Amino acid sequence: MQIVIIGGSFAGLEAALTCREEYPEAEVKLFEAGEELAFSPNSLREVLTGHLADLSQGATVSLGQLELQKIDCHLQAPVQAIQVEDRTITYQEDGKVSQQPYDYLVLAMGSQVYPKDLSSDQAQRLIRTKDRATSQQSQKIIKQVDHILVVGGGPIGIEAAVLYRQLGKQVTLIEAGPYLAYKLFDPWLGDRLQDQLIQLGVQVHCQATYQTFEADTSGVQVQTQQATYLADAVHFAINLAPRTELVQDQLVLNPDGTIWVDAYLRTSAPGVFACGDLVRLPLGPEKSQTYLPLVSHAKQTGRLAALNLEAARYPVPVSQRTEALTLDQKIYFTGGISQTEADYQDLAYCLTRYESDGLAIQIISEQATGKILGLQACLSDQSTGQMVLVLMATALQAGLTDHFLSLQANLYQGRQALIDPDWFQAIGQHWRSRRRILDGEEGDHAD
Repeated sequence: MQIVIIGGSFAGLEAALTCREEYPEAEVKLFEAGEELAFSPNSLREVLTGHLADLSQGATVSLGQLELQKIDCHLQAPVQAIQVEDRTITYQEDGKVSQQPYDYLVLAMGSQVYPKDLSSDQAQRLIRTKDRATSQQSQKIIKQVDHILVVGGGPIGIEAAVLYRQLGKQVTLIEAGPYLAYKLFDPWLGDRLQDQLIQLGVQVHCQATYQTFEADTSGVQVQTQQATYLADAVHFAINLAPRTELVQDQLVLNPDGTIWVDAYLRTSAPGVFACGDLVRLPLGPEKSQTYLPLVSHAKQTGRLAALNLEAARYPVPVSQRTEALTLDQKIYFTGGISQTEADYQDLAYCLTRYESDGLAIQIISEQATGKILGLQACLSDQSTGQMVLVLMATALQAGLTDHFLSLQANLYQGRQALIDPDWFQAIGQHWRSRRRILDGEEGDHAD
């Protein structure tokens, strides 16, 4: 059996390693257009904050490790075409064009960060972290400039802005939405996050829709619908798009450019699977197909694609959206649905909000059953906060209820509470409020 994988980042590597594990007699070949495998996009941050010595440590898997697993890896071997009917691919390596047949093909080409085509002036002013080469160039840019403009106020943009402030840079952050991270947080916590970022010295401009980007030897100029912003360099945290140029005329695509797949990651062509940043995943109680390119999703789908090659055995599980970001020692967490989404879906829900000493927790549950539908939180203690995060993510994924969670307050190790008591205050308050609503009484904080 011949298995071919296109793409050597996290999804492709996970697929290759799983294929070797599941099909020990198979011939596994991996083709990667770049010079390295699965470079961690957080490596530049880790180097700038002193957690890594240099960017060479950003590679997560080496060519030698794959050779030990008897995975035939071809670096700097871009695939030029896929012949679905013939079950072959055409690739170029060392200046020579060759063809490789396959029994099963796994597509894991990843995503493209905006912008695609750059002039030399633009490249000298753009901060990117896709691979080691762009990260090295970005490291030089950051050292040389004083003012950095970040475009996009989601988690990536926010964390980039905080990092640059920590490095002593002047930072301007522009966001098209009404407030930062508005797709993740309701205004109650979104405004709190934005205010904290402003207190750190970041200049925040919302409802500023990006239009154009120009650069020369003196700096960058970013035009929005409302204003023009000038800086020394720019970091784009918007518009991730799947790399599907190879298959646009070969496979069925979704309207957003992702590859259509079934529950087992099979595409419209026999023997061809897609994973990672190329596909949408079922998220939330409505099982809506959502494009959410994350390393965790890439690894999950890469493994599942490999497991399903010979038979449809393991469908992609419905997951709850969970994301967390750290902002000056505080953790902001969002999971499940927001109040805005609950209203849009016309759900009968109970919502409560709890605050205590810098901690804030919003809980949304199904009104009739108490099943947790959405959680948002600002946690001030790093150690206990991590445990609360795990508990909240588990509660969402497992469909736990407020009643069940409120009865777990006896989690102690000696005299030390394993989880912040404020969490139990918050979930207990929510359970009481929901019961009162069902009994026709007024809840605690059901706003």
